[in-house]
Amino acid sequence: MKLNRETFLQSLMSVSAGLTPKEKLEQSSCFAFDQGEVITFNGEISCRSPSGLDSAFRGVAKAESFTNALGKMSGEVIDVTWTDSQLVVKNKYREKLKINLKAEILMPLEALEKPGKWSKLPDDFLDAVNVVAPCASSNQLDEMAPYIHLTAKYMEATDSVQFARYQMKLGLDSSTLVKAKTLKEVVPLGVTEFSLSANWFHFKNPADLIVSVRRYSGEYRDLGHALELVDARPAVLPRTISKAAALAGDFAEEDANNESRVQISIRPDSMRIVGHGISGEFGKILDVQYDGPRLDFLISPRILGELIKKHDQCELNNDRLLINGGRWKYVTSLFHLSNGEDNGHVKE
Repeated sequence: MKLNRETFLQSLMSVSAGLTPKEKLEQSSCFAFDQGEVITFNGEISCRSPSGLDSAFRGVAKAESFTNALGKMSGEVIDVTWTDSQLVVKNKYREKLKINLKAEILMPLEALEKPGKWSKLPDDFLDAVNVVAPCASSNQLDEMAPYIHLTAKYMEATDSVQFARYQMKLGLDSSTLVKAKTLKEVVPLGVTEFSLSANWFHFKNPADLIVSVRRYSGEYRDLGHALELVDARPAVLPRTISKAAALAGDFAEEDANNESRVQISIRPDSMRIVGHGISGEFGKILDVQYDGPRLDFLISPRILGELIKKHDQCELNNDRLLINGGRWKYVTSLFHLSNGEDNGHVKE
């Protein structure tokens, strides 16, 4: 059968979120072709999309070598045929690609429930994921850290140091947890609809790509109080702080969680950022719009860089820095220089 090479390649690449580089699960590094669809499944994410191939074609192929070779072939039109053991791709430039096939689909797809009724996602759902996902982490000390918490009215995430909540009507009957790293895979795929099943959160885009991410249950402690600061003063941070923080961070020593922190001293109209360690020191003085008392604290340069991308206006008190983005709020703890202790942790 004749196919457009780029269109076929795009259909394969669209399901790549369900792949793993190494086979951690049966056939998790493979494409499965069945009933006119291409399917991937790695245990946390499953993707399926129209393949463009005949519905009679069924087989499993290694994904990476297939897409790499198909991407390097010449021409727009390809001719695709198959046997029980091979998929053959040819073109008019006398190129021939033979992909070895396994006949049996061994992916544990029985663990994946089918989506039910589809509902429209809020227009700002993907923006909300982009705001809250950076607050999640692989911090083993906080069981909530890997997850995004989705409710009927908002989504949120925290790693105990930073916390973000985005107000949004999602229309869920009950709250659910989804790993942030899996939900981030959904963002570039242009999904517009969702459906819930017992263990999966399903998404669909206008091209009929369906992405299913595993959902989890569990208690998520309420941190809404952390978004209200007492005795806070407004400040406008300079946009150049991101570059200065990155440079200072190159010299700052990492802690046990592989996170470095730079020193910030802020006073009316001026702030100083410094990073120092065994290899040396970098410092920079910046202008800032601030008229409150002097504050000295430590903060992650990574968090500071992400923060300034969201907003340059913030509020500060002795413990926390807060950004109010209207429908969303973001807060991060400040680690004090006086005793080196984490006095500003976001806690219950």
